[in-house]
Amino acid sequence: MNLEAIYFISQVVAAVALVGSLVFVGIQIREARKQAEHAERTAKAQVFQQITDAYRLEATKWTSQPDIYRIVLEGRPLDAVTQEERTRLAGLFFSSMHLAQNIYFQHKSGLLPDRAYRSYIAFLASLCSRQTGKAWWESRRPFFDDEFAGMIDEEFSKAHFLGGDRYHADENQGHASHDSQASTSKEEVTS
Repeated sequence: MNLEAIYFISQVVAAVALVGSLVFVGIQIREARKQAEHAERTAKAQVFQQITDAYRLEATKWTSQPDIYRIVLEGRPLDAVTQEERTRLAGLFFSSMHLAQNIYFQHKSGLLPDRAYRSYIAFLASLCSRQTGKAWWESRRPFFDDEFAGMIDEEFSKAHFLGGDRYHADENQGHASHDSQASTSKEEVTS
């Protein structure tokens, strides 16, 4: 074997090793991508479950206090309710709005699907688009992130009610629609 043959063999071995290492790296990248996709799906599922649980708890907080819920549904002015009722309203609204802020940023980061996000915004708008909720929001808006507050202002400006308890927004813009008969209606609360 001469030097030229040894050089040629070493080049072939190096090329085979390079191809082998590239195949190995490709397999590793594919496996890493699969693991990352699985981790992302798992994270999204966990966030969705946490938000769903928090949303359910939030709705229960409202409906478990029918006297306070009725104040909001009737749109009573804040100065027409007692101090204790204002305090309870403030607690419920703060809790709901902080959850909404969390939901907004989870959705913005891609961890929450549009449908779940829009559903909660519809629930919130059905509460805050009434006189009581508007008055509370106007006085407490500075306590929330500016970007979130801007989104809330925009959503509430689009909201209007049809038939008393139905929340609708500009559906051409892809915003939520909510029929509160699926949740607790005004008649159920007053009975």
